[in-house]
Amino acid sequence: MKNIRDSWGLDREAVGVLWLNRNNGKIFMNPVVWVKEMDTCYNETSCGSGSIAVCLLEGKKVQVVQPSGEIISAEKRGGAIILSSGMEKILELNGGG
Repeated sequence: MKNIRDSWGLDREAVGVLWLNRNNGKIFMNPVVWVKEMDTCYNETSCGSGSIAVCLLEGKKVQVVQPSGEIISAEKRGGAIILSSGMEKILELNGGG
């Protein structure tokens, strides 16, 4: 991760990297976040923003297998990206409140 931060000149509070693997027509992701204050890397169990990035990269609806084994679907509709999954929603924010 240090090589990636140095190569890109990333001196931030946190830096995330998303590795993708394609196997048998499926897209698997491995999101890792480095946190400066702790100087440690954390392997995420799922990543909604990473699934959005994969959708934009592919230019079509995608189903991304998360490290947890769950699937997040991402689809561009008009000017929005719609995410759906079988995961439990534990918090919803509307209008910044």
